[in-house]
Amino acid sequence: MARRLLCDGLFRIWSHDAHTGRPLDHGRRHRTITPAQRRHLLQRDHGCAVPGCSITRFVDAHHVIHWLYGGRTDLDNLVMLCTHHHDEVHDGRLIVRALGGQHFTFHTHTGRLIEPAPQSPDAEANRDLEDAIAAFHAGLPPVNGNTLGQGWYGDHLNLDLTVSGLLQRRQQPA
Repeated sequence: MARRLLCDGLFRIWSHDAHTGRPLDHGRRHRTITPAQRRHLLQRDHGCAVPGCSITRFVDAHHVIHWLYGGRTDLDNLVMLCTHHHDEVHDGRLIVRALGGQHFTFHTHTGRLIEPAPQSPDAEANRDLEDAIAAFHAGLPPVNGNTLGQGWYGDHLNLDLTVSGLLQRRQQPA
């Protein structure tokens, strides 16, 4: 618990004169990240860096090697974590390891590696998918009042009435 408080809280180390009690040194604040470091971390990690986590807001910079144990406040030792995963790290249920060069691995407390999410398809594959969707839609007839043909009592679909009914239902409070 103390490590978690020291990780998140702002504190200073003060040296006092043993005889007078007056401060000798106002301490240092190197443990906290600078605004520029935070911007870089958010750009690099895009939110919580744990694979599969989609949290992008309310994330904290975490020292992989804790500051109390000599961990430096530099980008190679900092990773962004959401509140949940930050708690998991401090409670020992999630282990973060720095690989150097601002790359990290995440393991469960049993040592199982949490695999990174698969990379998204490249632009070529996206174009192929868009072309396939366009070809599918090009072969479909347009939707109009005759699309459904004969209705329940032989009536055609009244598209205006249907859309207005759906819009009225959407606007009603739940």
